[in-house]
Amino acid sequence: MSIPERALWDGYPRGVVVDLRTGDPQLDDPASSAGWGPARTVRAAVVAELLLRGNPGGTGQQARLRLRGARVTGPLDLSYADLARPVEFEDCGFDADVSFAEATTRSISFLRCHLQNLDCDTVAVRSHLGLVGSRIGWLSLYNADIVGQLDLSGVHLAAAGDCALNGELLHVGGSLYAYDMVVHGGVDLPNATVNGRLELDRAQLVHPGGVALLATDLTVGGSLRCRGGTVEGLAMLRGARIGGSLDLGGARLTGPVNGEVLSAARVTIGHDLSAEGLVTEGGIRLHGARIEGAMELRGAQLRRPGGWALNAYRLILGAGISLDRALGSYITT
Repeated sequence: MSIPERALWDGYPRGVVVDLRTGDPQLDDPASSAGWGPARTVRAAVVAELLLRGNPGGTGQQARLRLRGARVTGPLDLSYADLARPVEFEDCGFDADVSFAEATTRSISFLRCHLQNLDCDTVAVRSHLGLVGSRIGWLSLYNADIVGQLDLSGVHLAAAGDCALNGELLHVGGSLYAYDMVVHGGVDLPNATVNGRLELDRAQLVHPGGVALLATDLTVGGSLRCRGGTVEGLAMLRGARIGGSLDLGGARLTGPVNGEVLSAARVTIGHDLSAEGLVTEGGIRLHGARIEGAMELRGAQLRRPGGWALNAYRLILGAGISLDRALGSYITT
């Protein structure tokens, strides 16, 4: 083993942090990890061997993998593994794909890391999964089961194809945080379940001419927020069930598909639909929706040249509707 690999291997049983960073933010930027030399390089095969067969630590010791500022070379394949200890990477660069597909893990954390692609299909995470501030090609969470929180805050995704984040059938026992997330490509969450809140404040979902957010039949136990967010493309919430409020305050929806920017037919909202200050360049469809509270559109600018701005045919409201000066086109109800 190399010196950093030996340090990682020896420190794992006691949860020792192996920190290979220099302290210079520019030199420690994972975007430049391809130029890091042997003193900062760890082979993915060694990481996998350690997690699968390494000494788990003695009585009273908190074994975990904690690696910072490393260049990880080669594919890291932990698919089908049963990992009893937490896995933590920080400011690391990975030059090949990472897979936890169908693995069972305690917790996984990639903080400000750069990854080619991350495959977590059908993973079972007994605690939390955090990818805060990381840059990833595509991320797959198909049928993943995460008992705790899923934190995608500050994540940048850029896929070559239509789908950058596949979360079909995803189950999150806690909340899904995606503050300031930037996605170039589609975010797919059909038939996903988030027991807590789904928070997309200031997120940027960019898929012009396509479906930027596919969340048909999504279930959210708490509120779904996208305050100050940007969606370029179609946001589809058809048949979604939101236990709390749907909050689009200050959001901007553009890049219509078939004239629409938000398709939320038959959506069910347990409290209010708050869209104060919302700006749209395309139609909103709420056909057959049910909102137990009020619909707030004060200060919104709803525009769809040549067509309806808001189609709320057969909408059921538990409280009132506030339009103020919201409309640039017309409403059908």
